[in-house]
Amino acid sequence: MKPSVKQLLIFGTGILIASCSPKSEDANSSLKIKTVKAVRLNENSAQEFPFISKPYRSSELSFRVGGVVNDLDIFPGKYYKQGDVIAAIDPRDYQVKFDKIKAVYDQSCSEYKRVESLFNLNNISASAYEKTKSDYETAHANFTAVKNDLGDTRVTAPFNGYVQDVKFERYQDIKPSQALCSFIDIERLKIEFFVPQQIAVSVSQGDFVNIRFDALPDRVFQARAEAISKGASKNNLSYIITAVLSNKENEFPAGMSGKVLITNDSAGGSSLALPHHIIRNNSQTGPYVWVNSNGVAKSCNVKTGKLMRNGMMEITSGVSADDVIISTGMELISEGMPVEVINRK
Repeated sequence: MKPSVKQLLIFGTGILIASCSPKSEDANSSLKIKTVKAVRLNENSAQEFPFISKPYRSSELSFRVGGVVNDLDIFPGKYYKQGDVIAAIDPRDYQVKFDKIKAVYDQSCSEYKRVESLFNLNNISASAYEKTKSDYETAHANFTAVKNDLGDTRVTAPFNGYVQDVKFERYQDIKPSQALCSFIDIERLKIEFFVPQQIAVSVSQGDFVNIRFDALPDRVFQARAEAISKGASKNNLSYIITAVLSNKENEFPAGMSGKVLITNDSAGGSSLALPHHIIRNNSQTGPYVWVNSNGVAKSCNVKTGKLMRNGMMEITSGVSADDVIISTGMELISEGMPVEVINRK
Protein backbone atom coordinates (compact mmCIF):
# COMPACT_ATOMS: atom_id res chain seq x y z
CA MET A 1 0.00 0.00 0.00
CA LYS A 2 1.47 3.32 -1.08
CA PRO A 3 1.49 6.23 1.47
CA SER A 4 -0.81 9.12 0.67
CA VAL A 5 0.37 12.62 -0.06
CA LYS A 6 -0.94 13.77 3.32
CA GLN A 7 1.08 11.12 5.16
CA LEU A 8 4.24 12.14 3.30
CA LEU A 9 3.73 15.80 4.22
CA ILE A 10 3.29 14.96 7.90
CA PHE A 11 6.38 12.76 7.90
CA GLY A 12 8.52 15.40 6.18
CA THR A 13 7.35 18.13 8.56
CA GLY A 14 8.37 15.98 11.53
CA ILE A 15 11.84 15.43 10.14
CA LEU A 16 12.24 19.17 9.50
CA ILE A 17 11.22 20.06 13.04
CA ALA A 18 13.57 17.43 14.47
CA SER A 19 16.51 18.75 12.45
CA CYS A 20 15.90 22.38 13.43
CA SER A 21 15.44 21.83 17.17
CA PRO A 22 19.16 21.32 18.09
CA LYS A 23 20.15 24.46 16.19
CA SER A 24 17.64 26.47 18.15
CA GLU A 25 19.10 25.10 21.36
CA ASP A 26 22.65 25.99 20.19
CA ALA A 27 21.58 29.57 19.45
CA ASN A 28 20.37 30.04 22.99
CA SER A 29 23.40 28.37 24.67
CA SER A 30 26.11 30.43 26.48
CA LEU A 31 29.70 30.77 25.27
CA LYS A 32 32.11 28.99 27.59
CA ILE A 33 34.77 31.45 28.78
CA LYS A 34 37.58 31.92 31.26
CA THR A 35 38.07 35.14 33.19
CA VAL A 36 40.72 37.09 35.06
CA LYS A 37 40.77 40.14 37.27
CA ALA A 38 43.02 43.13 36.86
CA VAL A 39 46.16 43.03 39.01
CA ARG A 40 46.86 46.10 41.07
CA LEU A 41 50.41 47.28 40.48
CA ASN A 42 52.54 47.63 43.57
CA GLU A 43 52.83 51.35 44.32
CA ASN A 44 56.36 50.78 45.54
CA SER A 45 57.49 48.97 42.40
CA ALA A 46 59.78 50.86 40.09
CA GLN A 47 60.43 51.04 36.42
CA GLU A 48 64.05 50.68 35.40
CA PHE A 49 65.82 52.66 32.69
CA PRO A 50 69.42 51.75 31.77
CA PHE A 51 72.23 54.30 31.56
CA ILE A 52 75.99 54.61 31.29
CA SER A 53 77.43 57.42 33.41
CA LYS A 54 79.40 60.17 31.70
CA PRO A 55 81.86 62.82 32.95
CA TYR A 56 80.19 66.12 33.76
CA ARG A 57 82.83 67.90 31.68
CA SER A 58 85.41 66.66 29.20
CA SER A 59 87.97 68.45 27.08
CA GLU A 60 90.59 67.68 24.45
CA LEU A 61 93.73 69.51 25.59
CA SER A 62 96.24 70.86 23.07
CA PHE A 63 99.02 73.43 22.70
CA ARG A 64 98.29 76.69 20.90
CA VAL A 65 101.87 76.74 19.65
CA GLY A 66 104.05 74.01 18.18
CA GLY A 67 107.32 72.51 19.31
CA VAL A 68 109.02 69.55 20.96
CA VAL A 69 107.26 68.23 24.07
CA ASN A 70 109.97 68.12 26.74
CA ASP A 71 107.90 68.03 29.90
CA LEU A 72 105.31 65.27 29.84
CA ASP A 73 104.70 62.94 32.76
CA ILE A 74 101.06 62.02 32.37
CA PHE A 75 99.13 58.77 32.22
CA PRO A 76 95.44 57.82 32.22
CA GLY A 77 93.90 58.37 35.63
CA LYS A 78 96.37 60.98 36.89
CA TYR A 79 94.66 63.76 38.84
CA TYR A 80 95.35 67.48 38.40
CA LYS A 81 93.91 70.50 40.14
CA GLN A 82 92.77 73.48 38.12
CA GLY A 83 95.84 75.46 36.97
CA ASP A 84 98.37 72.64 37.41
CA VAL A 85 100.84 72.23 34.54
CA ILE A 86 100.10 69.04 32.61
CA ALA A 87 102.71 69.32 29.84
CA ALA A 88 105.16 71.80 28.30
CA ILE A 89 107.11 72.19 25.10
CA ASP A 90 110.68 73.48 24.72
CA PRO A 91 110.28 77.24 25.34
CA ARG A 92 113.77 78.43 24.23
CA ASP A 93 112.80 79.75 20.80
CA TYR A 94 109.78 81.50 22.23
CA GLN A 95 111.85 82.95 25.08
CA VAL A 96 114.37 84.45 22.65
CA LYS A 97 111.62 85.97 20.56
CA PHE A 98 109.94 87.31 23.69
CA ASP A 99 113.13 88.98 24.94
CA LYS A 100 113.73 90.60 21.53
CA ILE A 101 110.20 91.99 21.21
CA LYS A 102 110.18 93.07 24.86
CA ALA A 103 113.32 95.18 24.33
CA VAL A 104 111.70 96.94 21.39
CA TYR A 105 108.53 97.42 23.40
CA ASP A 106 110.36 98.90 26.40
CA GLN A 107 112.19 101.35 24.14
CA SER A 108 109.00 102.30 22.34
CA CYS A 109 107.21 102.80 25.66
CA SER A 110 109.91 105.18 26.93
CA GLU A 111 109.93 107.10 23.65
CA TYR A 112 106.17 107.44 23.69
CA LYS A 113 106.14 108.82 27.23
CA ARG A 114 108.85 111.36 26.31
CA VAL A 115 107.05 112.52 23.16
CA GLU A 116 103.74 112.69 24.96
CA SER A 117 105.21 115.06 27.56
CA LEU A 118 106.60 117.31 24.84
CA PHE A 119 103.31 117.28 22.96
CA ASN A 120 101.42 118.33 26.09
CA LEU A 121 103.82 121.31 26.33
CA ASN A 122 103.28 122.17 22.66
CA ASN A 123 106.95 121.53 21.97
CA ILE A 124 106.38 118.93 19.25
CA SER A 125 104.13 118.64 16.25
CA ALA A 126 100.97 116.57 16.25
CA SER A 127 102.23 114.41 13.36
CA ALA A 128 105.37 113.47 15.27
CA TYR A 129 103.27 112.59 18.29
CA GLU A 130 100.88 110.42 16.27
CA LYS A 131 103.74 108.53 14.64
CA THR A 132 105.35 107.80 18.01
CA LYS A 133 101.98 106.70 19.41
CA SER A 134 101.42 104.36 16.45
CA ASP A 135 104.89 102.84 16.89
CA TYR A 136 104.17 102.27 20.57
CA GLU A 137 100.82 100.57 19.91
CA THR A 138 102.43 98.27 17.32
CA ALA A 139 105.20 97.36 19.75
CA HIS A 140 102.62 96.71 22.48
CA ALA A 141 100.60 94.40 20.23
CA ASN A 142 103.73 92.47 19.24
CA PHE A 143 104.79 92.19 22.88
CA THR A 144 101.37 90.85 23.89
CA ALA A 145 101.49 88.26 21.09
CA VAL A 146 104.92 86.87 22.02
CA LYS A 147 104.01 86.93 25.72
CA ASN A 148 100.95 84.79 24.96
CA ASP A 149 103.03 82.46 22.80
CA LEU A 150 105.52 81.96 25.63
CA GLY A 151 102.70 81.25 28.06
CA ASP A 152 101.12 78.82 25.59
CA THR A 153 104.18 76.58 25.74
CA ARG A 154 102.52 75.06 28.81
CA VAL A 155 99.19 73.24 29.02
CA THR A 156 97.39 73.60 32.35
CA ALA A 157 94.34 71.83 33.77
CA PRO A 158 91.18 73.81 32.92
CA PHE A 159 89.37 72.32 35.93
CA ASN A 160 89.89 69.70 38.61
CA GLY A 161 89.95 66.36 36.86
CA TYR A 162 91.71 63.32 35.47
CA VAL A 163 93.72 62.56 32.36
CA GLN A 164 91.77 60.12 30.19
CA ASP A 165 93.56 59.35 26.91
CA VAL A 166 97.20 60.26 26.25
CA LYS A 167 97.96 60.76 22.57
CA PHE A 168 101.60 61.94 22.65
CA GLU A 169 104.92 60.85 24.08
CA ARG A 170 107.71 62.95 25.51
CA TYR A 171 110.18 64.49 22.97
CA GLN A 172 107.71 64.22 20.12
CA ASP A 173 107.12 67.25 17.91
CA ILE A 174 103.57 68.54 18.30
CA LYS A 175 101.71 70.99 16.09
CA PRO A 176 99.41 73.80 17.25
CA SER A 177 95.91 72.56 18.16
CA GLN A 178 96.95 68.92 17.84
CA ALA A 179 95.29 66.87 20.58
CA LEU A 180 97.63 66.06 23.48
CA CYS A 181 95.22 64.23 25.80
CA SER A 182 91.62 64.15 26.91
CA PHE A 183 90.72 65.49 30.35
CA ILE A 184 87.56 64.74 32.34
CA ASP A 185 85.76 66.10 35.40
CA ILE A 186 84.00 63.42 37.47
CA GLU A 187 83.22 65.43 40.61
CA ARG A 188 79.75 65.22 39.11
CA LEU A 189 78.49 62.52 36.76
CA LYS A 190 75.94 62.92 34.01
CA ILE A 191 73.23 60.28 33.97
CA GLU A 192 71.37 60.26 30.65
CA PHE A 193 68.48 57.87 30.10
CA PHE A 194 65.56 57.44 27.72
CA VAL A 195 61.97 57.42 29.00
CA PRO A 196 58.49 57.18 27.42
CA GLN A 197 56.20 60.18 27.30
CA GLN A 198 54.33 59.19 30.50
CA ILE A 199 57.54 59.56 32.48
CA ALA A 200 58.78 62.62 30.61
CA VAL A 201 55.71 64.67 31.55
CA SER A 202 55.80 63.58 35.19
CA VAL A 203 59.45 64.40 35.96
CA SER A 204 60.36 68.06 36.45
CA GLN A 205 63.70 69.84 36.45
CA GLY A 206 65.10 69.68 39.96
CA ASP A 207 63.38 66.41 40.89
CA PHE A 208 65.51 63.65 42.37
CA VAL A 209 65.58 60.16 40.91
CA ASN A 210 67.04 57.00 42.41
CA ILE A 211 69.85 55.25 40.57
CA ARG A 212 71.66 51.99 41.11
CA PHE A 213 74.98 50.95 39.57
CA ASP A 214 75.20 47.39 38.25
CA ALA A 215 78.49 46.95 40.11
CA LEU A 216 76.86 48.09 43.38
CA PRO A 217 73.40 46.47 43.34
CA ASP A 218 72.84 46.93 47.08
CA ARG A 219 73.29 50.71 47.08
CA VAL A 220 70.87 53.36 45.81
CA PHE A 221 71.93 56.95 45.10
CA GLN A 222 69.99 60.10 44.29
CA ALA A 223 70.65 62.15 41.17
CA ARG A 224 69.06 65.51 40.36
CA ALA A 225 67.25 65.94 37.06
CA GLU A 226 68.93 68.85 35.27
CA ALA A 227 67.27 68.78 31.85
CA ILE A 228 64.46 67.03 29.96
CA SER A 229 64.45 67.01 26.18
CA LYS A 230 61.57 68.93 24.61
CA GLY A 231 61.24 66.67 21.58
CA ALA A 232 61.08 62.92 21.09
CA SER A 233 64.12 61.16 19.69
CA LYS A 234 63.90 59.97 16.09
CA ASN A 235 64.83 56.38 16.87
CA ASN A 236 62.31 55.21 19.43
CA LEU A 237 60.00 58.17 20.13
CA SER A 238 61.37 58.50 23.66
CA TYR A 239 62.68 61.48 25.61
CA ILE A 240 66.10 62.06 27.17
CA ILE A 241 66.37 63.02 30.83
CA THR A 242 69.78 64.22 32.03
CA ALA A 243 70.39 63.88 35.75
CA VAL A 244 73.52 64.82 37.71
CA LEU A 245 75.00 62.71 40.50
CA SER A 246 77.29 64.37 43.02
CA ASN A 247 80.66 62.57 43.17
CA LYS A 248 82.80 64.92 45.27
CA GLU A 249 85.07 62.16 46.50
CA ASN A 250 85.51 60.81 42.95
CA GLU A 251 84.21 57.50 44.23
CA PHE A 252 82.68 56.40 40.96
CA PRO A 253 84.52 56.45 37.63
CA ALA A 254 82.73 57.54 34.47
CA GLY A 255 81.40 54.82 32.20
CA MET A 256 79.73 52.72 34.89
CA SER A 257 76.47 51.12 33.81
CA GLY A 258 73.35 51.13 35.92
CA LYS A 259 69.62 51.73 36.06
CA VAL A 260 67.45 54.67 37.01
CA LEU A 261 64.58 53.63 39.25
CA ILE A 262 61.32 55.56 38.90
CA THR A 263 58.44 54.41 41.09
CA ASN A 264 54.90 54.18 39.77
CA ASP A 265 53.62 56.99 41.97
CA SER A 266 56.18 59.35 40.41
CA ALA A 267 54.99 58.21 37.00
CA GLY A 268 51.36 58.95 37.49
CA GLY A 269 50.19 56.98 40.53
CA SER A 270 49.12 53.34 41.09
CA SER A 271 47.24 51.52 38.33
CA LEU A 272 46.09 48.09 37.21
CA ALA A 273 47.50 45.55 34.81
CA LEU A 274 45.98 42.93 32.50
CA PRO A 275 47.49 40.31 30.21
CA HIS A 276 48.40 42.04 26.98
CA HIS A 277 46.73 39.45 24.72
CA ILE A 278 43.20 40.04 26.05
CA ILE A 279 43.17 43.73 25.17
CA ARG A 280 41.37 44.31 21.88
CA ASN A 281 41.53 47.37 19.69
CA ASN A 282 38.86 49.27 17.80
CA SER A 283 40.07 51.56 15.02
CA GLN A 284 37.54 54.22 16.06
CA THR A 285 37.24 53.96 19.83
CA GLY A 286 40.65 52.54 20.72
CA PRO A 287 41.58 49.70 23.11
CA TYR A 288 38.87 47.79 24.97
CA VAL A 289 38.27 44.58 26.91
CA TRP A 290 35.31 42.25 27.31
CA VAL A 291 33.75 42.25 30.78
CA ASN A 292 31.49 39.51 32.21
CA SER A 293 28.55 41.47 33.61
CA ASN A 294 26.20 38.98 35.33
CA GLY A 295 26.62 36.38 32.59
CA VAL A 296 26.50 38.85 29.71
CA ALA A 297 29.49 40.06 27.67
CA LYS A 298 29.94 43.82 27.55
CA SER A 299 32.75 45.80 25.96
CA CYS A 300 34.60 48.35 28.09
CA ASN A 301 36.97 50.99 26.69
CA VAL A 302 40.27 51.31 28.55
CA LYS A 303 43.35 53.52 28.53
CA THR A 304 46.64 51.67 28.42
CA GLY A 305 50.06 52.58 29.77
CA LYS A 306 53.38 50.80 29.52
CA LEU A 307 53.95 47.23 28.37
CA MET A 308 55.75 45.34 31.11
CA ARG A 309 58.33 42.59 30.73
CA ASN A 310 56.03 39.85 32.05
CA GLY A 311 53.51 40.33 29.24
CA MET A 312 51.21 42.51 31.29
CA MET A 313 49.86 45.83 30.05
CA GLU A 314 49.27 48.74 32.40
CA ILE A 315 45.64 49.93 32.50
CA THR A 316 45.33 53.50 33.71
CA SER A 317 41.52 53.81 33.48
CA GLY A 318 38.39 52.04 32.27
CA VAL A 319 38.16 49.04 34.59
CA SER A 320 38.43 48.40 38.30
CA ALA A 321 40.09 45.65 40.28
CA ASP A 322 36.65 44.09 40.92
CA ASP A 323 35.66 43.77 37.26
CA VAL A 324 35.64 40.25 35.80
CA ILE A 325 37.52 40.38 32.52
CA ILE A 326 37.00 37.72 29.85
CA SER A 327 40.31 36.14 28.87
CA THR A 328 39.34 33.52 26.24
CA GLY A 329 37.21 33.45 23.11
CA MET A 330 37.36 37.22 22.62
CA GLU A 331 37.21 36.84 18.83
CA LEU A 332 33.85 34.99 19.14
CA ILE A 333 32.16 37.44 21.48
CA SER A 334 29.63 40.08 20.49
CA GLU A 335 27.96 42.76 22.59
CA GLY A 336 25.29 41.29 24.91
CA MET A 337 26.20 37.66 24.23
CA PRO A 338 25.46 35.29 27.16
CA VAL A 339 28.61 33.75 28.60
CA GLU A 340 29.37 31.05 31.12
CA VAL A 341 32.53 31.00 33.25
CA ILE A 342 34.26 27.62 33.34
CA ASN A 343 37.33 28.43 35.40
CA ARG A 344 35.54 28.54 38.75
CA LYS A 345 36.77 26.03 41.33
